[in-house]
Amino acid sequence: MSEIKVRLRSRNADWWRLPELNANQRAVVDAACSGDVIARGAPSSGRSTCALAVFEEADAQGRSALILAPDRTRADVLTPRAQALGPDAVRPVRTPASFAYQVVATWRTQRDVPLEGVELVTGAAQDQMLAEALESVDAPWPEDIGPQMRAMPAFRGELRNLVARAGEAGMDASSLSEAGARFGRPEWQGAGAIIAALEEGPERSPEYPRTLRVDLSRIQALAADLIDAWEQDAPSRGVQAPSPVPDVVIVDDLQDCTPSTLRAAGGLPRRGCPDRRLLGFRCGRGWVSWR
Repeated sequence: MSEIKVRLRSRNADWWRLPELNANQRAVVDAACSGDVIARGAPSSGRSTCALAVFEEADAQGRSALILAPDRTRADVLTPRAQALGPDAVRPVRTPASFAYQVVATWRTQRDVPLEGVELVTGAAQDQMLAEALESVDAPWPEDIGPQMRAMPAFRGELRNLVARAGEAGMDASSLSEAGARFGRPEWQGAGAIIAALEEGPERSPEYPRTLRVDLSRIQALAADLIDAWEQDAPSRGVQAPSPVPDVVIVDDLQDCTPSTLRAAGGLPRRGCPDRRLLGFRCGRGWVSWR
């Protein structure tokens, strides 16, 4: 039997402290004190360090701050140091989906007459919903996508992926159908009819009294709508809680965020009134800074 030797070493006592910022990093952090900033840089150029530095400064000034990371893996990497830099902060690093869930849940539960909670639809549940919709909805599928193909699990997997990408792009049923007609993709028009069926009914509304079941790819768009309407609609809906948008919002690795994340992040300074927002990305999809 083979053996593996494992040696455990304690971390340095100052492991959480940030390194001294160089001139470019300091310029980014200083600029973030007075407005929105987009920090471009190659991998390992120190953007995440800038994000943590902005977070540290905000916490030192007694302001609430949040770092958004595109996925759980990167959120887990940033969380220990962010928590050490802001020991009183609650979940200082979140994924956009996690933050969106918090927004929707706060809207529904922190009110005079609380509604039931929010439930994210699992992949298996969505597959079942798609299977039922494919059988019941008379969608305009092209001839080469016949009943036998639509009954295949592989087709439902492709359809579920299309529905998710459309949701992440902030496209509803009509938008996807219009794109299908515009670009000559009839399968998009068929998928649009399926999405329309899934979105119908009061159970899709954030005011639905029972448990709100929402797809992970669409919860960010729903959260963005609520953030936009919070100040105006919250009193009439009996929502007691203030908007859960923090004073400072920092988006790391912007190039890996979806259009829904861009929409939510773009609305935060106007609706949530944070003082600054740092959007940093590596050499990925640089066009997002023009969105």
